[in-house]
Amino acid sequence: SLKTKKTKSAAARKGASKKARKLTTSKGAAPKKKASRRQTRRTASEVAKLKKAVVSGLKKGTSAADLAKSFGISTPYIYMLKTAA
Repeated sequence: SLKTKKTKSAAARKGASKKARKLTTSKGAAPKKKASRRQTRRTASEVAKLKKAVVSGLKKGTSAADLAKSFGISTPYIYMLKTAA
């Protein structure tokens, strides 16, 4: 019956953490985020070299996505470097 199903699921969730219980009880659980890489700090000279390479790559016609992949940075950062140049 419906009542036994509720008690079984409640008993199964009892051992779970509050966060896990909240996720299982909510109607639309949010999709898991991708594990982000640790942010890399760059020196001013490294940023200048990167900016120069990005701007020259964009002038050659390389797509921002390809540049981002090759340099290991995000596409929005490519555009930020482009506008800062």
